[in-house]
Amino acid sequence: MAWSVSLESGSEQRAVSLTTMRTVEIAGGGVAGLALGLALRREGVPVRVHEAGVYPRHRLCGEFISGAGPEDFERLGISHLYHRSEVLTEVLWFKGDRLLQRRTLPVPARGISRWQLDAGMAECLTKAGGELLCENRVPVSGGEGWVVATGRPRAESGPWLAQKAHYQNLPTEAGLEMHLGTGGYTGLARVENGTVNVCSLFPASLGRLSASATHADRLRAGGLPALAARLEAAQLIEASRCGVSGFVTGWQPHAADIFALGDHRAIIPPFTGHGVSMAMLAALEAAPFLVRWSSGRLTWNDAVKATRLALKEKFRRRLRWASLLHPWLLRPGGQTALSFLVRCGLLPWPWIFRRLR
Repeated sequence: MAWSVSLESGSEQRAVSLTTMRTVEIAGGGVAGLALGLALRREGVPVRVHEAGVYPRHRLCGEFISGAGPEDFERLGISHLYHRSEVLTEVLWFKGDRLLQRRTLPVPARGISRWQLDAGMAECLTKAGGELLCENRVPVSGGEGWVVATGRPRAESGPWLAQKAHYQNLPTEAGLEMHLGTGGYTGLARVENGTVNVCSLFPASLGRLSASATHADRLRAGGLPALAARLEAAQLIEASRCGVSGFVTGWQPHAADIFALGDHRAIIPPFTGHGVSMAMLAALEAAPFLVRWSSGRLTWNDAVKATRLALKEKFRRRLRWASLLHPWLLRPGGQTALSFLVRCGLLPWPWIFRRLR
């Protein structure tokens, strides 16, 4: 259905053709859901985001962004959030308590907490005319007009336990630190206001420590006693503690007719720092197909299929390389080989970096 209205400015009249567009319903107001809503609103598509929680909130995340640049933030209308974030140019790699190498990143990363990022994106969405319904948990069964961006699918079991928290008064010598432990690793990233985000990927077996076990306790059990002592000397922001267990990385299983986005579609191993970037880039890939569906130029099934193919093409290589490199960071043999290559100056950092983006 289409109609015309006249807009008068002085003696000038302009005819503007408007088309009724169908609303896109988005289940999940994390980075992927909010980014999709922002991208669609910039094309005039009615959007309604259903979020089970409220803003601001803490979320499990490495909280450093590598792979999405200022042009991507601009396309979403959130450039101010990019420029408020911390610039991260160097990374220190440790094996246990021993420093392996200090490296300058081929492209600077950005550090920003989900507390600030999600709330900023939510505010921009409502200002852009999107509807945001908080504390509104909806079923994730999908259906025409529904995008599922509710995070990782529920799994009965998985090999990993992930845990994160913010600390203040935690000195760091670089914007990023990566600590390889026994079967897992921990990343430190500077975010805003002098805060450091500490995010760990542990073997699921460490989740069976006592209920009173702290982040530092798990670090000690995972072969990182020096880092554990640093955390105990710092100031924990208690409300920032988050954790999940029972998940797997890579492409996530879901029904073929579900329009899945973000972690509900694919989870990249966290050492890449590419999780938030993938959520944003996936939203930008999906938006054109949803614009066409909203305006009646594409069927829903075709929009689902086209988006699935576009995301496969966009992320296939980085997910494949991440899955190949991940075991090197987790297994003793891989860590020993990595240490040897670093000492000999034979590890091709720029080449590896490009394969993950």
